[in-house]
Amino acid sequence: MTDEDFATLGVQPDADMVVIDAAFHALMTKHRGLSDAPSRERVRCIKVAYARIQAERGRGVLPAVSKRSERIAVAIFVMICVSGLLAVGMSAYDLPRFGSVTPSAPDSGASGPVADEDPVARFEQVRPRLERRPTLDGTLSVEGLGPARIGMSIEDVQQSVGSLNFRQDFEACKVATPVENTSVSLLFEYGLLTRVSVYGPNPAQTPRGIRIGSTTEQVRAAYGPDLIEEAHVYAEAPAQYLTYLLPESERGGPGEGVRFETDPSGRVVVMHGGRGSLGYIEGCL
Repeated sequence: MTDEDFATLGVQPDADMVVIDAAFHALMTKHRGLSDAPSRERVRCIKVAYARIQAERGRGVLPAVSKRSERIAVAIFVMICVSGLLAVGMSAYDLPRFGSVTPSAPDSGASGPVADEDPVARFEQVRPRLERRPTLDGTLSVEGLGPARIGMSIEDVQQSVGSLNFRQDFEACKVATPVENTSVSLLFEYGLLTRVSVYGPNPAQTPRGIRIGSTTEQVRAAYGPDLIEEAHVYAEAPAQYLTYLLPESERGGPGEGVRFETDPSGRVVVMHGGRGSLGYIEGCL
């Protein structure tokens, strides 16, 4: 990987992966349908550059985020916290002020104000509203990752993981990154979640213990002879796609399983879990 790869995508070497993804897909869309030789060569160069950058990012060689992106992330986090506190304060479960009193009901017969209920007990009632949304880590499987479960609608996923940044937005297929979990990508088909993808760094692992950074040999040992091995389309050999599909008797849908992408050093840089869209190479494209 060289600075030429970043120049090919039209991004700075310190750009974060969200910006690089957006630039790649914009260029692919621009060249879609062009069949002349220069255009085909241009598309090949774009794909190779993107694969190299993605592989290096997966090993943590590139900087995680630029300074500008870091400041933006902090600002977003502050706004989310303030919005959450305001929502709690305006809800029916807002916290009482210590020492405050509430008027008695008209038919209670009370002659004056009465003290609020125990504020500690009140806080325990609203504690769930103050908790952060579950993070997208843990176990990646054919069922999804954390609160993002295969088969959920876009609206349900947003309720569970927060706002989504859509990188591909077609009528039948959409690819999105959670604003608060940028190491995860979600693929929706016809409004339903069909695949969850994990990029490094993320501590998620499969039920058999494979995670970002695991070796090809570890994947083979974990999934045995049923593992399907294919050469990677963009990264240099021996980079591969390693796919494990559930036995037909255990599948809840077509193409249900997990899939790993390795880089030329033989380490896992991307993991996918889900059904149907498991083998897609470029998101919806």
